[in-house]
Formats: sequence, structure tokens, C-alpha cells
Amino acid sequence: MEDYSFFSVDDFTTLTNITGNFEAVKEWGMFAAYAGVLLFGVTGNLSIILLVACNYSLQNTANLLITNIAIGDFLVVTMCVPSLMVLHILHSYPGGTFYCKIMSSIQVISACLSSLTLAALSYERYQVITNPLGDKRRKPSLRLKVTTVIAVVWTVSILTGIPFFITTTDFHFLDFHVCQFVPHGSVWAKCLKSAILVVGFVLPLFVLAFFNFRIAYCLLSSVRENRKRVSSVNSPGQDPQSSPTETPIETDKFLSDPGRKRLTLKEGLAFCLSANTFLTIVRDKCQNEGTVH
Repeated sequence: MEDYSFFSVDDFTTLTNITGNFEAVKEWGMFAAYAGVLLFGVTGNLSIILLVACNYSLQNTANLLITNIAIGDFLVVTMCVPSLMVLHILHSYPGGTFYCKIMSSIQVISACLSSLTLAALSYERYQVITNPLGDKRRKPSLRLKVTTVIAVVWTVSILTGIPFFITTTDFHFLDFHVCQFVPHGSVWAKCLKSAILVVGFVLPLFVLAFFNFRIAYCLLSSVRENRKRVSSVNSPGQDPQSSPTETPIETDKFLSDPGRKRLTLKEGLAFCLSANTFLTIVRDKCQNEGTVH
């Protein structure tokens, strides 16, 4: 039998105090992190929404789609983050049943909204690169199309979130309140979560991959074509006056075009947002096996 006589009561008391202090620091650290997310999430997304809404010149297809993502993120930040901040302090769900339903459904709606909008944004980027004059030639019809796309995205996202609004409720367990997805583990629940995974992850991922590969292919094809044109013009024996109406586009100029840089920047933004959205969807799917919050 082990001899623990060298431990005193003071040693255990000190260890308990250290553990308690560490947990307190951890909780307040998480509270500060959520407060930072709330601050930057509200100011950042609200700035994008107001900037596009108040400037008609910025209301093109890409900016409207990005604003749509900002609206979904703004809803999550304002509706879900405050309750999570309180949850980490009280260790109990602070709201009632109705707020529990709203918060759970908004998380699903925002995730589907972001991923589906990014899929539409990838298609819009593809159209801009393959048909750069399309926005100017068909601006009225494009505005109608983007409005229709946003309406469809919202409709699908809301329909996806309705089952969570119906089935999520506030449970009272011992001295704690838990916001939980009720029929977890059932066949219906598994089918629902699989459908959400397809709508919010698999389908948008396929669309994103397809159109971004097409964008890369079109850009590489354009670069090769420009190099061939430059080589043919600069080849020996070529009369520079033989084709006065054709001016070669140099590859360096093509790649350094500010418009191309803006397209690349927006594509990079889309990929960053999509990665965050996909991780959120996967996390929510795993958490739905038990407690949602």
C-alpha cells in the first residue's frame, strides 16, 4: 500500500486553489474571446452592409452576394454570441425555449446561407472572367438575377433551419438549463443532419470546386494564348505592319491588370469564408449528436 503521509492538507488546499484559479482564468479568457468576436463581428459586418447599401456604385453582383453573407454572419453574431458568453460564465443556458429555438435555427440558416452564397459567388466570378462585358451589356437583367438568387438562397436556408426550430427545446437538468436538439439518435434526425450536410457542405463544395477549376483553366488558357501571340509577333521574318489592327497583349501586362488582381482578391476572400463556413457546419453536425450548446 502506497504511503501518502508526506502530503498535508495544506498541499491539497493549495492544489485545489490553483486548479480553481486556472478554471476562472480560462472562463474569463473565453469570455474575452467571445467579446472580441462580438465587437469585430458587429462592426465589420455592419460596415459592409451599410457601405454597399448607401453606395449605388458598389451594388454589383459580387458585392451584393458578399453583403448577403455579411447579413447572415451579423445575425449569428448578434443572436448567438451573447448567449454563449453568458453560458461560459453561468454554465447554464441563459435563455428560454423560444430563444433556444431561434438561436439553433439561426446557426443552421447562417451556415447554409454562407455556403450557398459562396457557391453563387464562384459562378459569378466565372461569368466575369469568361464574359467580362456581360455586366455592362445586361445590367438590368443581372440585377434581377442576383435578386432571384439571393431570394432562393434565403428560402432554402430558412427551410433547412425550420426543423431545428421545431425540434430544439430548453431542457431543465438538475440545476442547469440545456438547449438541445430533441430527437438526436433517431432515424429521422440522422436523415435531417445528412440532408443539411448535403445542402450546406457537399453541394456548395462541388460547385465551388467546379467553377474555380474552370476559372483557373480559363486564366491559364488566356496566358498561353497571349504568349503564343507575343511569340508570333516577335518571331523573325514577321512583318509588324502585316496586321495593324491586331495588338498583342503581353503576358506581364495581363497578369498585372488591376481588374485581375481584384478578381483574385475576391476569390481569396471567398475561399477564406468558405473554409470557415465548412468547419462550422462540420462542428455543428458533430455537436448535434448530443447537446447543441
